[in-house]
Amino acid sequence: MLFSFISLALAASFLGGIAKYADLLNEHGVTPQFNEPPILSGLLWGISGIAIMLISPVAGLTYVAHVLYWFLRVKLEYPNHAIAGVMILLSSFLLQPYFYASHSLELFGVFLGYTITGYIHTYLKKNKPSCRAFLRLRFRIYFVPLIYSFYLWDFAPFISTCFGMLACEIVTHYFRDLSLIDLPDKF
Repeated sequence: MLFSFISLALAASFLGGIAKYADLLNEHGVTPQFNEPPILSGLLWGISGIAIMLISPVAGLTYVAHVLYWFLRVKLEYPNHAIAGVMILLSSFLLQPYFYASHSLELFGVFLGYTITGYIHTYLKKNKPSCRAFLRLRFRIYFVPLIYSFYLWDFAPFISTCFGMLACEIVTHYFRDLSLIDLPDKF
């Protein structure tokens, strides 16, 4: 149990950190730190998503639903982003086909949760400027897996989300503190 928790926390942390790094390479002009091709960050991101899926299929379901949401909203617009998303989606069908087939309603529910809260977030961001500071906290990213975790009474989806988002924030602040990027307040 403890090994599973630690493995999940490490895989989710790596996923969050490498996903943010991939984002910074494309959208914020960060120079690759090791002269690696940007596509490598997408491959590592995809591998970490696959690891999460193998460690905890329910935590993996949360990421598959999130990837589907990102494709819907055209958030995986760069090659390294798209490779990660495709790797995670294809692996869900190849490595966990029976799990996802038997939990397809849960997958749809989590996807719908991300989609609805995403559109609400976008609406509030555009039409209610006073909400921007609150929206920066990204509660919706935690809310959907928390509800799913309570539904299952298995907190792997929420735990993996928390570790992934923590790593995402650490990477963001690391690059900001090095003054390698000038991130806007919305970031």
